[in-house]
Amino acid sequence: MIAINTCLFCEKGCEEAGLHQVLTFDADTNICAMVTELQDTSLLARIVDVGNLIAREAKYHLKCEEFFAFLTSRVTEFALPPSKSIIHDFRYFSVV
Repeated sequence: MIAINTCLFCEKGCEEAGLHQVLTFDADTNICAMVTELQDTSLLARIVDVGNLIAREAKYHLKCEEFFAFLTSRVTEFALPPSKSIIHDFRYFSVV
């Protein structure tokens, strides 16, 4: 389940950087595609539980979304298997 007023990716609240709400189907689709590509099972479970990110008013830090997009591009570009340690390190050390 996605908590209200926390980032979908890092699960932290609105600190210095504001949260952006998922407002379009393109954003919803892109986020789901990134999570699937990275095989982030914990985030995927939360998204599947929620279903429609727009209807659930999911929010994210722009830097978190950009970082996940960067990871996804690297996995896709170099055909690398997703690294759970990279995703775990992101959540543990994310500074927003």
